[in-house]
Amino acid sequence: MPVDPPAPAAPDPSSGLGYVPQLDGLRALAVGAVLITHFLPGTELTRRVDWGVIGVRLFFVLSGFLITRILLDARAQKDAGALTLGRAFKTFYLRRVLRIFPIYYLTVLVMAAASPTIREQAWVFLLYLQNLKFAWDGAYGVAPHFWTLAVEEQFYLLWPAVVLLAPRRALLGVVLGLILAGPAWRLGVVLLGGSEVTARVFTLGCTDTLGLGALLAVARGREARAWVHPLGWVGAFTLPPLLLAHALAPDVPEADALWVVAGDLALGGCCLAWVARCARAASSERPPLDLRLLANPALVFVGKISYGIYVYHFFVPRQLERLGAKLGWEPGLYALAAASVVVSLALAAASWFALERPLARLKRRLPYAAPRASEPLRPD
Repeated sequence: MPVDPPAPAAPDPSSGLGYVPQLDGLRALAVGAVLITHFLPGTELTRRVDWGVIGVRLFFVLSGFLITRILLDARAQKDAGALTLGRAFKTFYLRRVLRIFPIYYLTVLVMAAASPTIREQAWVFLLYLQNLKFAWDGAYGVAPHFWTLAVEEQFYLLWPAVVLLAPRRALLGVVLGLILAGPAWRLGVVLLGGSEVTARVFTLGCTDTLGLGALLAVARGREARAWVHPLGWVGAFTLPPLLLAHALAPDVPEADALWVVAGDLALGGCCLAWVARCARAASSERPPLDLRLLANPALVFVGKISYGIYVYHFFVPRQLERLGAKLGWEPGLYALAAASVVVSLALAAASWFALERPLARLKRRLPYAAPRASEPLRPD
């Protein structure tokens, strides 16, 4: 993963940056990494590199940054008397519901209708508790990729109260506590002999990457110089040896444990650097080549529909195999993977134009306060 540690200063979370296409480009790369893991299982490419982990942690850093920016902007308006606390909470949750719930619950209902096994535990998915179930079982169950959506929803449930109500001077300490809690949880699980699944998918196992994104939104000036810049460099220097150790010894317990405990934090540091670099592109008249590539229209569009890709993609290969069996088509692994990519993109694009984008337009009727010259940076 390309790495460019952030500059000493991070973006001001109250500045109301406009749309940054490079962040959609990062989403496209993140969902692409997830597709590699799920469409090419059992290959050396996926055995030696945790592409799915890389993609998911990038998603978490992006989410932590963007959601915290929105909430800080709402807090600034509240402090200025332009927004009540109740309206801030109401607007945040209604906008999240419009963005997240429709295709997720539609997919859960289709899953439940198609499978008695899923119907028996549908309540877990309906309440966004699947990550807790997987962590308790120590293994992934049906729709294993949905664990990340549960973590995100739990974050959305609790984090607004922290950002909107905690004393401003205490926010940095809370964020740093989140960053430390992630590796501490994973280390504790590993030392107690727990599974990698328990270490990673329980909510506490994800707080470091969510917290690193939040740090980029919260830290300003001297705080940014003290935390954001060094963490980017730490990630840049520690991730390559961790990736190499895991790639060379993927089945060695010690190397695997080191990757589980420290790898996510190192990944988060690198993602923090990359997101900060992209956020700075908003104020650059001519961004460098890598950021211009991230703003490529095709890549940006894939980033826009990445949520749909993520929700739908896991079910595509199995359905293609069933269709192929009826038609007498027996694709090899790579042909099936290529077909699955095409179908996943097509499904997500159709979902975007037919359902997600029309619902997203309704959010214009749910402003946090009076319209401003430039809207805050949004995750959607």
